[in-house]
Amino acid sequence: MSKKKTSETPQYITVPDAASILGVQKAYIYQLINQGFIPAYRVMPRKTLLIRSELDSYVHAQQI
Repeated sequence: MSKKKTSETPQYITVPDAASILGVQKAYIYQLINQGFIPAYRVMPRKTLLIRSELDSYVHAQQI
């Protein structure tokens, strides 16, 4: 019997990647982060990462 993974390693993306995915400017992504709509993780002074599934969750929650 093989063991099944219950959780996958999250896919991290940068702010520029998130902006490209959504078709918006980086400033808008930072605005969403600062307002608490999208969680982000600062790993270095000039490097902020987001988890792709959390970005997807935000987008799906905004659909009408």
